[in-house]
Amino acid sequence: MPLFNDALAEIKAAEVMDKLFWYETYRDKNHLLINTSDNITKNLISINYGPWDRMDNKPTIHLPDRSQTFRSLFLSHGHNQKKV
Repeated sequence: MPLFNDALAEIKAAEVMDKLFWYETYRDKNHLLINTSDNITKNLISINYGPWDRMDNKPTIHLPDRSQTFRSLFLSHGHNQKKV
């Protein structure tokens, strides 16, 4: 039974981390998904944790200014600057 309890604790921790990551990347996952009508787009948003491509760090889905504002704030704090 201890293995089962350990696995259950790890699953719960992963669920908490998933919610935290969503909060850090877009803040309101439900609002974003509710306001997206296309199921393919919803799937892409779910995979990428937001409306942008994580590999290229570019928006792939054009949404209201909210996501762009957050992305601009993120980039303005040096998260996209090359190290010299």
